[in-house]
Amino acid sequence: MERQLPKATGIRFALEERSIYRFWLLVTQVQRCLAAYYVAKFGRPANAWRIFSVMGDRAEISPSEVARLTKLERDKITRIVDQLVAHKLMRRNQRSPDKRRVSLTLTAKGKRVQREFETMRRTIETEFLGALDAWEREALYRLLDKLQQRANVMFDGKQAWRKFDPSRRRK
Repeated sequence: MERQLPKATGIRFALEERSIYRFWLLVTQVQRCLAAYYVAKFGRPANAWRIFSVMGDRAEISPSEVARLTKLERDKITRIVDQLVAHKLMRRNQRSPDKRRVSLTLTAKGKRVQREFETMRRTIETEFLGALDAWEREALYRLLDKLQQRANVMFDGKQAWRKFDPSRRRK
């Protein structure tokens, strides 16, 4: 006997109306814009903008924290950081005698790039959310918080997909 799926009242499943598909489209549009801006202004690598985004006002950050916040694979982070160090935008600082623990800091040049990039990112955010009234923005933030909490539970673990695998839903 096949287990019944939960009732999906009011949930839209047509591709163009799927919430996750629409989130993906929005994120992709913003990411492409930010990456193109970064490459045009500062050069390669295109994904470096993600590291500048998570640096924010932090004095330093660990590569593992960068990985957690950007969702980039560690090998990509290493390659990007190598290039940022080569361009004198970032420094690696040894945090242990065995050289396994490092932290990343921006150089003065890197801080200028980060400030300019942050101004661009804020301009995009302001323009994008300007389509909403103040009360709609607050409602959106509450909804996003709620969805993030749900996603943290649903997608926890390396094989979270197993919970949703249709072949495993049969009794």
